[in-house]
Amino acid sequence: DHISTVFPETALSRLSGSTVEGEPDGIRRRYEVQMSALRDAEAQLTGYALVLRDVTDRQAYEQRLQVANRVLRHNLRNDMNVVHGLADRIATGDADDPAAVAEQIQSKVEGVVDTSEKVRDMTRIEPSSGDDVTPTDLTSVATTVVGRFDLPAGTTVESSFDDTAVAAIADESALATALWNLLENAIEHSDDDPWVRIRVESINGTACLRIDDDGPGIPVEEREVLRRETETPLKHSQGLGLWLASWSARAAGGELTIESTGDDGTTVRIDFPAVDC
Repeated sequence: DHISTVFPETALSRLSGSTVEGEPDGIRRRYEVQMSALRDAEAQLTGYALVLRDVTDRQAYEQRLQVANRVLRHNLRNDMNVVHGLADRIATGDADDPAAVAEQIQSKVEGVVDTSEKVRDMTRIEPSSGDDVTPTDLTSVATTVVGRFDLPAGTTVESSFDDTAVAAIADESALATALWNLLENAIEHSDDDPWVRIRVESINGTACLRIDDDGPGIPVEEREVLRRETETPLKHSQGLGLWLASWSARAAGGELTIESTGDDGTTVRIDFPAVDC
C-alpha cells in the first residue's frame, strides 16, 4: 500500500525506528518501522519503502519476563524474609503467642503459593492471532467462574446478563483466567462485605464483560503501568492480578480497559468482537 493510506497524518521523519500500533482484523498489534530510501541508477531519490515488522508477541514476552523478574526479586523475597523472621521468633522463644505467629507464617506461605501459581499461569499465556476463534456465550463463562470461586463470608456478587452477547473468543480458558483474577482483585481490595457485579452486554457489534466493585479504586501508579504496558524500578504494579487479567484477556482475543475508578469503586471492561447468532 502507499504510505499515505497507512499513515495519512504522520511525517516520514517520525516513522523510521519507531513503534506503531494497528488493528488488522480487529486485533491490536505492534510494529517496528524501518524506512529505506529508494534511488534510481543516478542515485536520485525517488521515494521511500517502509517495512513493518510485527513485534507484538516479542514485546509481550519481554514484558512478562520483566514482571516475573520483579516478582522474584522483590515480592517473593520480601515475603520469605518475613516468614524467616517469624519462624526465628518461634525458634528463639520470643513469640508471646506462637500459635498466632504460626498463623501469620501460614498466611504468608499461602500468599507465596498464590503468587507462584500466577507466575505459572503467566508463563503459559499464548498470544492470540485472531485467526481461530469460537463463538462463546459470555454468560456461561461468567456463571462457571463465579460458581467455582470460594466467596468469603459477607461477599455479595450480583449479575446482569444479556444472553444474546456471543463473543468471538480465541481461548475460553484465558477468558476464565482474566475474569477470575478481576473477581479476586475486586474482593481482596474491598473493605468489609465486598460487593461485586458482573455484567454481560452486547453493544454496537461488541460483546462486553464488565466487573464493578465498591472498593477504594485502583491507584494512579497501577493504572499508568497498565496503560504504558511496562514497568520501571520506580513504577511497577504491586501484584500480578491486574497484569494477568490484561494478558489473559488479550490471549482470549479481547481488550481490557479500566473504564472508571475512584473512591466509590472501579469498573473494568473486557471487549470482544460480537458474533451474530
